[in-house]
Amino acid sequence: MGPGTVATSQSILKGTAVVITNTGNIAEDFSLAQTQSASWTAGTTINGSGANVYVLAARLVASAPTLANYVTGDVIPVAGKLCDGTAFGGGGSNIAALGTSNMWLLFNTPTSTTDFAQQTITLTVGCAKH
Repeated sequence: MGPGTVATSQSILKGTAVVITNTGNIAEDFSLAQTQSASWTAGTTINGSGANVYVLAARLVASAPTLANYVTGDVIPVAGKLCDGTAFGGGGSNIAALGTSNMWLLFNTPTSTTDFAQQTITLTVGCAKH
């Protein structure tokens, strides 16, 4: 989503899709995982932000979702989760060779923080044979 200053208790929708491409030669299921920042903890439910707790969620769907479309099944866990046709809006599963999937991101900022330094959260996209 890029660097910048954001206030606490905000929901930030990325306005453009991140296009994920299957560059392999077989159908694949994408997976999503994150590495949380040093000072903040990743929340596990869509409304799970709190003090030093943020939520990063994604929907792999064709068109831009609204805030109301995001559910707990869209939250990206630290341990990672496979796109199984239900998680992340149902997309990212059985993607043909050279096929693509649009990923739309939501970031819910912590309700409060004790560390006002810039935080880094890494999002990893993986794949597995379908």
